[in-house]
Amino acid sequence: MRTKIFLAAMAAASLAACSGSTDSSSSTSGSTAAGATSGSTGSTASSTAGTTASTASGTTGSTTAGTTAGTTASTTAGTTASTTSGTTAGTTGGQGWHAFDMPLAQQDSDIRGVYCSAADKCVIATVPGVSSDPGGRVFALSPSGIGATLLDGTYHSAGGDLPALAYQLGDIAFIGFESTHAGLIVHADNDNLYLVNSGDITSEAAWQSSSAAPNGTLDNTQLAAEEGDANNHFLMGGNFGYLFSSTQAPSASTSWTKVWAPNAVPPVPADFDTQYASDPTLCNSDLTAGGIPEPGHMLYIAGDLSVVVGPSGGLNQNYTDMQSAAPRPGVCISTDQGQHFYYSAFTNLPFDPSGSSSPGPSGITCTDKDHCYAFSGSQGGMNGSAYIYSSSNASANKTSTWTGATLPASLTATDSADIHDVFFAPDGTHGWAVGNINHAALLLRTTDSGHTWTDVSSSVVGLNGSADLYSGFALDADHIWVGGRYGFLAATDTAQQ
Repeated sequence: MRTKIFLAAMAAASLAACSGSTDSSSSTSGSTAAGATSGSTGSTASSTAGTTASTASGTTGSTTAGTTAGTTASTTAGTTASTTSGTTAGTTGGQGWHAFDMPLAQQDSDIRGVYCSAADKCVIATVPGVSSDPGGRVFALSPSGIGATLLDGTYHSAGGDLPALAYQLGDIAFIGFESTHAGLIVHADNDNLYLVNSGDITSEAAWQSSSAAPNGTLDNTQLAAEEGDANNHFLMGGNFGYLFSSTQAPSASTSWTKVWAPNAVPPVPADFDTQYASDPTLCNSDLTAGGIPEPGHMLYIAGDLSVVVGPSGGLNQNYTDMQSAAPRPGVCISTDQGQHFYYSAFTNLPFDPSGSSSPGPSGITCTDKDHCYAFSGSQGGMNGSAYIYSSSNASANKTSTWTGATLPASLTATDSADIHDVFFAPDGTHGWAVGNINHAALLLRTTDSGHTWTDVSSSVVGLNGSADLYSGFALDADHIWVGGRYGFLAATDTAQQ
């Protein structure tokens, strides 16, 4: 096995360390359809406001406690987060942007996911910071501020908590949301945990939790994407892990089959080396790429499972020894429910003076099975190396076409820009990209389906200083939410003004 590691990844890690972030989790989104089952009610103990103990999220161990499928995730009375009603005083930006106050015990948590079913019904997902209470949280959010704690990822040695369902001896972090056939699911930093809500997303009682598989079946890695079709067939992908398939909804008794992982030992499928020797257009790398933090959307699975799209040649993306060079920058696409993935290469990538091109994308966002966006931040020493590529025919697999977008001069003139996520309004025309530029917040906007982007960072940068933006959500072309480092959360209902 070889690993494609760029200096930019190490530079990003150094920057994160210098700025005090301990976050290495990710947020993802795609689609899934899985049936949540109802059952006994469990509870997670509330965390005490002001606790400063920090536990590295994702600390793994092994336990068999709490694997009952369908456990309702609940928090004990008193876990309602303190809500500083209204927006933070004096933090109003351009285009109607305003910032929210996080609860005291979560003020330096990273906001890694935002989702809204209506303008007054939203949820946010967090990864704990250095001085936050341990464990990630899912909070309710309304226009007046942060509301109740809906899910608590804090580990308790007595068991009966969400980490126990994930067979984990350590805290769980929450890294994003995904709208699915079964309802809204939360992506955790352990793919053994299945969390779904088919009702009111701001109601604690409506969240259902269970183990996603028997202990030892899945990767114990961050959940990259999950989806199920109308025929009760499911696909699940873990970050740097396997693509799994099942004919059962996720539960503690679900049987999953490894479908694709050519870089595994042994490879999946078992005859991958033979297949690749006869058809080098097959992808020979991990499902996902990596960065710090991981991108908001690492992998896309269509609602009917007909198309799966992941990065090719991305940062830290492992690949097999079947070829002398790393995978070409581009995407890997499957149109047979993950049985085979094929390269679709990017052309006209930015180059540095030495002749090296930008790496492949770190993340993938799709608004449907054809309209997809692949993005990457800039590489050290390469001005203008950040990019967003788009396709309108991704389902064409290896014959799909991908075109680089026109980015603003602020990105083409710097080698210090990261794009952490791309998201669109339901119209597919109005979209946003979030990240950081020269160590300050980056917010890009498109009004032509991602062909050209403008820099509107000034509308939010005064709200949060130099904090990165990690996540975002668009209810429509005007109602937008963004979240980022150190508890930064902001919204506007006039984004097009």
